[in-house]
Amino acid sequence: MALAGCGGGDGSGSDSDTANAAFEIYAVAPLSGAIAASGAQVKAGIEAAVAVINDKGGINGKQVNLTIDDDAGDPTQVAARMQQVLQSDSKPDLIFTGLTSTEAVAALPLTNQAGVLAAGPAASSEMEQFDQYLSATPLAVDASKAALKAVADSGAKTIGVLVVDNVSGASAAGDFNRFAADYGLSITGSEKIAPTATDASAQLERLRSGDPDVLLYSGFSPVVGPVLQGKLKIGWDVPAFADQTVGAFPYTSLVSPAELKGFTVVAPSYVVKGSESANTEAMRTAVAAIEKAYGKDFDAPIQAAIHSYMSIVLVKYAVEAAGTSEAKVAWDARKQLTPQRMPLYVGSSALFQGEALNWAVFPPADWSAVVAANFEHGFIVPMS
Repeated sequence: MALAGCGGGDGSGSDSDTANAAFEIYAVAPLSGAIAASGAQVKAGIEAAVAVINDKGGINGKQVNLTIDDDAGDPTQVAARMQQVLQSDSKPDLIFTGLTSTEAVAALPLTNQAGVLAAGPAASSEMEQFDQYLSATPLAVDASKAALKAVADSGAKTIGVLVVDNVSGASAAGDFNRFAADYGLSITGSEKIAPTATDASAQLERLRSGDPDVLLYSGFSPVVGPVLQGKLKIGWDVPAFADQTVGAFPYTSLVSPAELKGFTVVAPSYVVKGSESANTEAMRTAVAAIEKAYGKDFDAPIQAAIHSYMSIVLVKYAVEAAGTSEAKVAWDARKQLTPQRMPLYVGSSALFQGEALNWAVFPPADWSAVVAANFEHGFIVPMS
């Protein structure tokens, strides 16, 4: 795999340059800081995608060059790096906007203004205003609806909602409030918690006072540890459900088996061990390449890596469908894509149907509710 500088193309993202010129990707990721472990997984996903794509002939016949910079998960650093790259004489063909919605929201106003195609795993509803962005991650609202459906399917009628106090958490809380009634559910209380909190007892006690049938939690953060520990600490044995943000976080390293009792994760089926979509040739190719780039077997969730990988795969096929990496043209071409036309892709069975903007549509059939025990090669292992 080639690693090179961030320059590429003619500065407009068009393919009018010479046939043997490279397709340039500039990426940021949180390689240091609080979520550096997940940032390392993102890096592995990006590098694996580039390696596989180059092995399959590149993008529009061009080999891919990749530059990755550390942004420490800090939106200020993201903005500074974007300004520097986008003001250079030669802009990249694609900008990868980091892991989290916080990073992406800092990058996308600048990539949009510059007319450069962007991609990444972030998928909060606040990002719907930005076109020219592609993500293979289920849109936050689809994940929220899947979680609500799983709760309703369990027979519950009332929920207490707990979310991390950040962009993603606010998005989830809004979705839960908007759509709970559609699934026959009512919310007895809603709380938020700082992503660095070490004790969730106060929030959990307030939620318990509403006597909900289920605790519904959302948040890509280490605070999932204190949430599950706090539930046991205060003696609240209510079942807990979590959306895909939690399934993407290595929560098993933070809690004991006793604290996992009654904990159900609602995740895309392709990251659940034993599912049909987890055992496709495309998924096996992706996992092998990711583990090679990572340097060891995945002992944590593979979602951050696989969604980073698949987001770049989506860009490959969109650019090839468009015949150009010009941002708006390639982005418009996303609606031509079908799973059958993308042999390297694993993800939504519906793709960009209906009103989908930047994210593929993930219908209910694409999800699994898993009583989660651990992770094996990055896949969620159902508790036996």
